[in-house]
Order: sequence, then structure tokens, then C-alpha cells
Amino acid sequence: MTAWKWLLLIISIPLLGLGCSQKTDNQSSGFLGNTLGETFNKIDGPKSKIGNFIGNAGTNFIRGLNDEKKAIIDEWLAINKLNPFGDPIDTAYASGAPIFDQQTGEAQDRYEYLFEKFPELKKVVIQKLEIEAKEISEE
Repeated sequence: MTAWKWLLLIISIPLLGLGCSQKTDNQSSGFLGNTLGETFNKIDGPKSKIGNFIGNAGTNFIRGLNDEKKAIIDEWLAINKLNPFGDPIDTAYASGAPIFDQQTGEAQDRYEYLFEKFPELKKVVIQKLEIEAKEISEE
């Protein structure tokens, strides 16, 4: 294992317990209960951010998307007669786009959305790149 994986493992182990129930008998009353409650509330914010970081650790392929890979994805969508979000071309969205969450006001990355919707899309991109590389090497 590389040093990065060890570091990630060491950091994530203590965080596993943070998802457990935060209410204990000690929290129900008194100074100790209030102090523990405040401590758990302070931990909750960073926990969600770190949890998202750890949860997204496998998305290096998405982070590494260059213009060539994005063009392959857009070409695949066009060949399959899909709009930029992977739905039939004539699809209309109430919020303007399916990647926009009206409750939070945040938008998800379009390519991340597509990879979640079409898990096989990563293979499509890799195969296309391999075919192009093979064609170049044969010339």
C-alpha cells in the first residue's frame, strides 16, 4: 500500500464511529451531557465534509476528464440520441437541468451525474481511447 492509502486509512478509521448514534445516557442531563452534545455538534460539520471527501476518493477518473474524454462522452450521447444529461433529446426539466438541486441551490457536475446514471460510460471512454491509440500506433 502506498503512503497515501495508509494515511487515508488512518484518517478514516476514527471517522467510522462518528456515524453512530450520538445520544447517550450521559447526554440527557447535566454538564457532562451538555458538553458531549456540543462536542458532537461541532464534529458533525467536518464529519460530513470529510465523509464526502472519502466517498469521492474513487472519482479520480471524473477529476481527470480532459477535453478529449469529454468529447467522447458527448459523442456517445449524440450517437444514442440523448441530451447533455443522458435523457431523450426532447426532455424538459422543471429546474432547468436535472443536475440542479432547488432545495440546496447547488448543481452537480454534469459528467459526475452522467457516470452515476450510466456506470458503463467509463468503459466506453476507455475503449474509445484504446481504439484511437491502436489506430495511431498502426499508422
